[in-house]
Amino acid sequence: MVRKTVSLDEKILLDLQQYGVLERFNNFSEFVSVALREKIEKIKEENYRAQIAAAAKDPMVLEDIRSVEEDFRYADSEW
Repeated sequence: MVRKTVSLDEKILLDLQQYGVLERFNNFSEFVSVALREKIEKIKEENYRAQIAAAAKDPMVLEDIRSVEEDFRYADSEW
């Protein structure tokens, strides 16, 4: 467990209280941990999508795909 001090905009804390967000968690630390895990997963997904988009434009990847398609052309036609 690592302890960190954070500063929050007062509006954020008021929103958390007003909408009962904090009531769903045992304590504020649990809320922060869950929120950060969700944010990390979202960023990982965004990074993955960016990598896939970059690969779709990479000439070496496109050539590799074309080569595999050519290698399996006859096997695929049997279906």
